[in-house]
Amino acid sequence: MDTIERWKERKRKRLLERRMLGIMREDAKPFDENEHPRGKGGKFVSKNGGERVSEAPQPQEHIPVKKLKAIQLNLERRLVGKKTTDGRVIKAIGDHLVLQCARREVHPTSVVNAVFNGKRRKDIERHGRFAYAYRGTVVILTPEGNLMNVIYTGKK
Repeated sequence: MDTIERWKERKRKRLLERRMLGIMREDAKPFDENEHPRGKGGKFVSKNGGERVSEAPQPQEHIPVKKLKAIQLNLERRLVGKKTTDGRVIKAIGDHLVLQCARREVHPTSVVNAVFNGKRRKDIERHGRFAYAYRGTVVILTPEGNLMNVIYTGKK
């Protein structure tokens, strides 16, 4: 018995067990292999005949709270109360910015450099947000003075 046949047999058994336990509705249609043709290597084939290449989204990695707090304290110490290149006062550091720094592996120094040395441009017209870009790091500042997001483009 090859792998696909074993998989089909297990699928049939699970369907039968679920129906017996009342988990599945009686009118639910069982999986029919003929309706879902497979291509080379056992992958499902799309209706137009090409192989479908889809990857499941990767689960978010766990970031230690200690690391997040260290990033937040570093940014607060260096930015809160200071003025940007165009004279706007930074009042707070958003939690989303700290989380994105950790996920995207953007060093806090890059954020500080983007705020103090970056070129300012209007980000989202209707919300009045501003973006400061410097050496591949873009930081978003709200009109209230909250730093809310960081993006690393990698471009210089």
